[in-house]
Amino acid sequence: MRLINSVTSDQERTKMEARVNQTKKESLEAGKKAQKTKDKAKSKFEKDDMTDENQAFQQWVVMNAHNVSEAMEWQKEKKRVYEERMRGDDQFEKVFIIFLHED
Repeated sequence: MRLINSVTSDQERTKMEARVNQTKKESLEAGKKAQKTKDKAKSKFEKDDMTDENQAFQQWVVMNAHNVSEAMEWQKEKKRVYEERMRGDDQFEKVFIIFLHED
């Protein structure tokens, strides 16, 4: 019986490691995509002839956002999900909350 449990445990551990590695890979890809998008926005900001040299990047983003009300709704939803997860019993979910804005 102990041997069976050991084999099952090893199989589960292998599956879990594979899932963790896949998640790491996907997270890295998402991070690279986010960085690329940020760099593209910053480049556009720097090339914008209408930009006041004293204007902060954050101000420019707000003024040039596609839809401010949509962003505010997303922020509300993000807060709701965060609060919901913090009330739950799943410690993993409390520590690792990821918010992705859907295109």
